[in-house]
Amino acid sequence: MDAIKLYKRNIVENKNLVLFSILLTIVIRLVIFYFTDATLHNEHIGGGYLWTGALTNFLSRGTISFTISTLFVFIISFYASQLNAKHGLIRNRTYLIYIFGSLILSSHPVFIYMTPYYISTLAFLICTDLLYSSYQDKTGSRNAYAIGFVIGVSSLFSFYFLMYLPLFWIGFSLMRIFKFKNFIISILGVATIYWLTFVFFLWQNNIAGFLSPFEHLYPLLNNSIETIPLMGEGLLVVIAFALLITISLDYQANSFRDKIRIRANIQFLHITSLFSIIAFFFIILDPTLNLYILSCSITILLAHFFTLAEQKWKIIIFYILILIYFSCCFLNLLN
Repeated sequence: MDAIKLYKRNIVENKNLVLFSILLTIVIRLVIFYFTDATLHNEHIGGGYLWTGALTNFLSRGTISFTISTLFVFIISFYASQLNAKHGLIRNRTYLIYIFGSLILSSHPVFIYMTPYYISTLAFLICTDLLYSSYQDKTGSRNAYAIGFVIGVSSLFSFYFLMYLPLFWIGFSLMRIFKFKNFIISILGVATIYWLTFVFFLWQNNIAGFLSPFEHLYPLLNNSIETIPLMGEGLLVVIAFALLITISLDYQANSFRDKIRIRANIQFLHITSLFSIIAFFFIILDPTLNLYILSCSITILLAHFFTLAEQKWKIIIFYILILIYFSCCFLNLLN
């Protein structure tokens, strides 16, 4: 028990670790920025209308792109932490969400430069916040429209973020607000954005430009999974999958400790993580987007798991995970 109390006092509830994690995040990102062959690519598979053009040119300088991406890492980590504070996802006080968020989003060269996926990750948190706020809400249609609207706006930067809309329909069911009306209204939220976008392209006499992202929707499924490198992004997803299995089995045994509403919230994050993993390997549309969303959802689940740790084996896993993290960072330097 002394080891558990020491762990909670020095790790889970230690404010000083937040500052340490910020400094460590900056150091790790600087090391990857200067000492790896991470290259700046502004042309992404699912880059939306707003990502191309002027925004891409602005981010063409590596230093600017690196700085903005680092800022987004801290914003996303802070928002995820506030999501917990607002909706009470974790019963005990913890700073692990912020720590895990900033470190996970700095664990691979794919996170070093600013990408449209950072915008999608922030949009995912906003939509999740709206979803949690609509639990058993009779006026949930307002949030349903807002979720569709935010997803629509985000898809102007990362087009394939649209495939996460059905995930929030599952979320409506978990929040007990799924109705045909809310289903249609969420689609209208997306349609509002694309109607305005269509009008703009029509005014520019550039219908081909509007249709361009839709031309890459086929093929949908990845029939050559063996081509995914397990020493790159794929390794992170495999590790996340192993962690997700462990966390899910443990939560099934201990979910009775949470209120029904919190169970629904946590279950949505489990489903999101599983969907992101499946999409990464089997849906050919922009796998890196799924890695970003997975990193966000697994951050909260890991914080929940390790904050409420009452057995020594969980603490042992925590320290093993730290070793795995720095091993992955070292492998990235070698590659």
